Amino acid sequence: MIESLAEFKKYEDIEEVKYTNLYYIENQFYYLTTKTNENIKSIKTLGGPEHTGRINEKLYSINPTIKYFENEDKLKLFIDNLKFKEYKDPTLYFSHYYQHNIGHGLYDALYPIYLSYLTFFNNKEYDTFNMFVNLLIDPGGWRMPQNYIPTREWVLKVFKDFCFNGDFIIKPRINIKFNTLIAGSCNGGISFVNKKFIMFGKELFGLEKFRNRFLKVYNIKPLSKTTINILIINSDRYTKQERHALKQIIDIYSNREDIRISYIDWKDISIFKNQIEVVHNCDIHISGSGTSMMNFPFLKENSIHINLGTLFDKHKLVYSLMETNICLLSNDIYCDMYDIYNHKSILYDKLKNSIDTHIHNLNNKCYLKSELPLYTKKWQLFCHKYPDKANEYIERLRGQKKPNWIGNRYPDTVILYDPEIYN
Repeated sequence: MIESLAEFKKYEDIEEVKYTNLYYIENQFYYLTTKTNENIKSIKTLGGPEHTGRINEKLYSINPTIKYFENEDKLKLFIDNLKFKEYKDPTLYFSHYYQHNIGHGLYDALYPIYLSYLTFFNNKEYDTFNMFVNLLIDPGGWRMPQNYIPTREWVLKVFKDFCFNGDFIIKPRINIKFNTLIAGSCNGGISFVNKKFIMFGKELFGLEKFRNRFLKVYNIKPLSKTTINILIINSDRYTKQERHALKQIIDIYSNREDIRISYIDWKDISIFKNQIEVVHNCDIHISGSGTSMMNFPFLKENSIHINLGTLFDKHKLVYSLMETNICLLSNDIYCDMYDIYNHKSILYDKLKNSIDTHIHNLNNKCYLKSELPLYTKKWQLFCHKYPDKANEYIERLRGQKKPNWIGNRYPDTVILYDPEIYN
């Protein structure tokens, strides 16, 4: 069969499409058909929000040009007169902001399109596929510093690895026939707010499949060990006082033979595979909020991630756990939300008590399930009680409506805009 077909789906808030026999001719997608009543809708392909207003929406949407033919013979003649490279394995098409760091790259680009793939091929999470990446450049926005280890190309190399021997396509200069092309990741990223404030894909075990695919790609397996491994991740958000408390934690547990504790900075581990390997072989992962904690999803089953939170707004003294939406997405990692709201800082005694409890539970094979933090509960209740107002706020928090609130896109920081929201 050579005629184009389209299957549209809506998974949660994500509009998705699977094209069969989609053609890419002279830098443009074409939908070739003999049917005169085809209705192909535009699908957004950016997993995270475009909140600057400087990138035209058309640049991160797929809307193939429909080309009609009187009959299949004429359609075949048109194709025969062109030279194509044919991709038989599925191809995942998505947009990626070129300047984004690895945290946004993984969870505002790669995870959302993989989730769309799973909605069509849920039992083929390890199969080879291709990727077609539409790179976006913000003409006036943030630029990645020159001394970054995870450079723009470094992030793209991670994407390519995830194809698992599939082709990685950027700006092709040839005509292509995609036997299967999947697109649609808008609203699926970590930076998009929804009414649960839990990223989409939990019931599909999306995060677990995402982790396990990387483990398979890099052939990473748990190491045999006799100690409980604790990993503390460096963060630029730590205060001098907090760094001192973390040093005390390291000193006290370093004296125990049954514990191995490390303090690492991701800048010192330049290969992504090695980062995953380090995380996958630890039992208790401790990190402040933000990009520094974004490798915790690669923990093995029944491990523990402690989200230490941070002082989000120094002027108004607003504290936040920030990306709890990805913490709650996991089905098999226990995410312990440190009470940054009451403690106001990372305190040695409070953190040590928490670690001791987790060590005891691990030794006794007592595995807990993550609980909703306070402000997630408040946010869900607010969305339930005031759905219209919630929809308006979500549009602002997604950058889809002005004034734009995306800078404070967490349930515990939206109070900077509406102090009465949870009253």
